[in-house]
Amino acid sequence: MSSRRLLLLIERLPDDGAFKRAFDGDDFDFKTKIDVATLNETRAMRADLRAMIAQDEMLYEPILSPKQYADRESAQQQSRDIHDDLMAHLRGETQD
Repeated sequence: MSSRRLLLLIERLPDDGAFKRAFDGDDFDFKTKIDVATLNETRAMRADLRAMIAQDEMLYEPILSPKQYADRESAQQQSRDIHDDLMAHLRGETQD
């Protein structure tokens, strides 16, 4: 079965079915989520192939949904805050 055929079958599943309900709560609709996932996979394959041919590092930036982007930004900010607190503690700038 081709990927195209599989996507068409998935797209025609009922909206209240278990498969599509698993995607509830995300900020992309089902069709957009499938399109973005397909594009991200294609970009990852191309980056992998380019890295193999050029004997270089595999670099690509996936497309994130607004919710995924906000979650990533929040995690990065938390890491920066922990780092800054640790550095301040090591320099003796904080009292613990």
